[in-house]
Formats: sequence, structure tokens, C-alpha cells
Amino acid sequence: MSKNWMRHFELQLVGNNGQGISLSDFKVTFDIERNDNKWPAVATLRIYNLSSETQNRIMKREFSQIKIIAGYDGLAPDVATSDVGVVHEISTSEQGKANGMNYGVIFSGDIRFTVTGKDNATDSWVLIQACDSMEAFTKAFINTTLAKGYTISDVYDLLMKILEPYGISRGIVPEFPATVFPRGKSFFGMVHSYLDNVAEQCNASWQFNYGKVDMVAKDV
Repeated sequence: MSKNWMRHFELQLVGNNGQGISLSDFKVTFDIERNDNKWPAVATLRIYNLSSETQNRIMKREFSQIKIIAGYDGLAPDVATSDVGVVHEISTSEQGKANGMNYGVIFSGDIRFTVTGKDNATDSWVLIQACDSMEAFTKAFINTTLAKGYTISDVYDLLMKILEPYGISRGIVPEFPATVFPRGKSFFGMVHSYLDNVAEQCNASWQFNYGKVDMVAKDV
């Protein structure tokens, strides 16, 4: 029997202070566009029939990010009488996977804009468009140098340090060339442009995915 049973859905809106709200119990429609290139994934959502207070909080940009979690809850496991009411610790790596559960984050991103509207006299909605790591893509700028003797791996490490304040971490990393450059190098420009160069020298492509930089070799 399939364990993909009982759909699971969560929608979280989070502010810059880390505080947020869950709108998982409301009717939500969404579309996620994820391209096979460096451009960030885009999610467009409509959340229906919110209270005027919640709608105003969203429209006043109290929240800066969204997270969509989806999948299946699985079949409820049999529990022994002695285990009823007993707390069982589940590690972060097991969340969404234990006891037949099969769900996880399918999108996280920065809110780009919000608008309101109605389908009819009774059904209102708030539309939110968000981009995966949009702030990092559009604002991360580098202005520094590397001394002679640097490698492509050093360039990658430098770029990741610039991205850290935007909440970006390392994802999939290719094998870097062993070339050691005999002259120093100056960096001045957008980080995503330098990531293009690193990816090209590694014969790879890259993209922001769920707050990480994934750089995947093209022959994989």
C-alpha cells in the first residue's frame, strides 16, 4: 500500500526579525517557476479569505519571506498503549520522513510584491509573488582583491562570504580546477556575475536553491 497518503501543506510568512505566521489552514493556490539557469525561482500565491487584520499585515510588508512545505503525512502508525502521551525526539534530518511521512520545503524566497483582489462578492484574496534568494541575487556586491597564488576554490570561498549576510549557504559544489594563478585579482561587481565565471571554469551551472548556492557539473 502506498504511504503517500494524507496531503501535507504549510505556508509560513516570516519577517526580518524571524517572527512570522502560519497560513496553512486557508485555501491557497500557487505556481512555482524554476528555470534551468541561474535566474531565481519565482512563486506566485493567492491566499483566500484572510481577516482584514492579517491582510493589512501582509500588505504593509510586515513579512519579508515565505516558505512553502508540501508532501504527504503518510499512514498513521500503530502506537502501543505504553507509548501514548510519550514524547519521542526526532532529529532535523528525519523531520518529514519518519513513520511514512514524505514532505519538505518546496520553495523559500523573498517577497517581491503583494496585491489584493476578489473572485466574487464573498471570496477575497491576497496575491504574493516571491523570488528564491532575490535580495542576494540583486544586491550582493563585491569589492575586494585576492593576492597572487589564489585558486578557483579561493574565489568561490570569497563569494560565499559575501553572500552569508543574505542568509545564503553552500549547497552542491563541483570539483574545482587545481590551477594556481600567478597574479593577484581585483573583484568589483555583482556576485552573481562572478559565480557565472566560477561555474564556467568548472564546466558547471549554478542557481540559488532554498537559500543555498548549488553549482552542478554539466557532465553529471
